Amino acid sequence: MELQEQYWFIRSLVRWQQQGTPTYFTKDLLHVLTKHSAALSDVHRVAQLTADNIVSIGSSLSHVHVPGREKAEEELGEDEVEIGMGIHNEQGSERSKEDLPGLVKKMLKRMLDQSDADRNFIQISSSDKIVLLVNNLGGVSVLELGGITNQVVEQLEKDYGIKPLRTLAGTYMTSLNGLGFSITLLRLQDTGLGAGKSLLELLDAPSEASGWAAAVTTSTWEKQSTAERNEAAGDDDTDKPSNLKSKTGL
Repeated sequence: MELQEQYWFIRSLVRWQQQGTPTYFTKDLLHVLTKHSAALSDVHRVAQLTADNIVSIGSSLSHVHVPGREKAEEELGEDEVEIGMGIHNEQGSERSKEDLPGLVKKMLKRMLDQSDADRNFIQISSSDKIVLLVNNLGGVSVLELGGITNQVVEQLEKDYGIKPLRTLAGTYMTSLNGLGFSITLLRLQDTGLGAGKSLLELLDAPSEASGWAAAVTTSTWEKQSTAERNEAAGDDDTDKPSNLKSKTGL
């Protein structure tokens, strides 16, 4: 069976527990496994293992608009966000007005609150090894996505004691011009395939896919807050002469 045919065959077998961004993790893992000439049964088993250990939720400030079609009548109000909305405008669980910290807090609670029997289909604790993916639905700027990712990382550690081994942030699974983002957590499990083929190693494998942004490790992420501005060393905002001289007649 050709690799492309094998990929689509396996994808059709996997029982997805969520739609949208979670499939991106699994597709990447399938691609790497097929490149390693893994057996069809192993590819399917790892795909199902990945799907069973993923939790994800999305939120958006507006519904996605398909070019050439009229806007939906049921639009969100000003400053209103729909929590749990799908990439095809599937209805979310609630609408509310939240600032970013409040929104992230609600989203993480939907994912990690073990007392919520309706939503807590996998249990993630601080002892688990986690990979975090923050996905841009299409209409969020790079600057805004950076702020969102930072808020998610901070709240994961502060409220749940979770420090992701890898953090991926970028435009992976879009919803055209969707003005929102999704948070996805992957709980790492043993693939049973031996050295070099753990879930983390498969995710770390080189990729030339245009939509795949490199992951940030825990150690690198923690280093970002250690740098301090040294005012005593003369680092000020006053303008200084450039000493550039111009030649006349040019």
